[in-house]
Amino acid sequence: MDTKKIKVLHRAATTGIGGVEQNVMNYYRHMDRERFQFDFLTRNADLAEYNEVKELGINVKTFTATERNDKNLLIKEINQILDEGYDIVHMNTSYWVGFLIEELAMERRIPKVIVHSHSAGIDLGQGRERALEVHEYYKEKFDKRYATDCWACSRLAADWLFGPQIPRNDIRIIKNAIDIQKYSFNQDVRMQVRNKLGLDNCFVIGHVGRFAYQKNHEFLIKVFADIYRRNNKARLILIGEGAGMPAVKDMVHDLKLESAVYFLGWQDNVSELLSAMDLFVLPSRLEGLPVVLVEAQASGVRCIISDCITDEVCITDNVDRLPLDEDEWIRTIGTYMEGYDRADMRAQIAAAGYDIEEQAEILKELYTH
Repeated sequence: MDTKKIKVLHRAATTGIGGVEQNVMNYYRHMDRERFQFDFLTRNADLAEYNEVKELGINVKTFTATERNDKNLLIKEINQILDEGYDIVHMNTSYWVGFLIEELAMERRIPKVIVHSHSAGIDLGQGRERALEVHEYYKEKFDKRYATDCWACSRLAADWLFGPQIPRNDIRIIKNAIDIQKYSFNQDVRMQVRNKLGLDNCFVIGHVGRFAYQKNHEFLIKVFADIYRRNNKARLILIGEGAGMPAVKDMVHDLKLESAVYFLGWQDNVSELLSAMDLFVLPSRLEGLPVVLVEAQASGVRCIISDCITDEVCITDNVDRLPLDEDEWIRTIGTYMEGYDRADMRAQIAAAGYDIEEQAEILKELYTH
């Protein structure tokens, strides 16, 4: 019997670990790692230093060039990596900047070349107009010559990345599934985390996400400043890293909120922190389908999100989807500060198809057939 591993090369981000990388690792934890080998393809060598990446045995393959600054070098670097014998190239894509890597993989007749849409917009504060022009240019040109499979995390993400030349019936929606048991609410863990962080007797609002244009921290800080003026027991915990963090810290300083806003950085115990929260907020300007919102719903915490986020992610009744209007957010947060019953959402999450055990089996079948 052939015991050769199926090697999957996943395109990863150029900075840090975000939702896409977490999603890839989440699936890999529930795959047969004797049968499958996941590797990351990235320009970010630091990715290899994250404990989760090391623990899962994911190799990090790096390249330095881009299609714009040195196309020939990019071709050389990618071909050297593909020479290592990958069976699947899985391009996790937020927006188009080119598809030379896909083209090279198809030319080499790699059995599966998957383009997987994970976003519904461009996560840039500056240069967005030019980036959008480039995205639309390549969106018009991309067709089935450059991939064997087209996937997306939501219908919104599919429409964002793929033009009409890719029939919608040919785009497979892949759920951003989670370990439902891991994220279910735990009262003991809640008390331990709150005690450790000094959050006893506080109303804890939480956010998980990179400090970037997409996540809209500035709006959240403005809203929280008003909440805190009304109730000095309110606390805001911010989980994540990113280039935008210094500007957000300056804003917190200017508003004299340092004692009430906790910058926790990158954390690998998000499930425990969700149990500690009283409210989860996600005021994003754009998203594909945020896996952290599935995790939050599994924990039973009430969630307030922007109406820029697809309603496909509202898989329980625990989500309020609001326009980015400060007064409306302040009013709605105020209603939850009066208290609510935290229900067990596990059955609803599983019924909606977000159980990682089930979805990992589907992914395995898609990779091998």
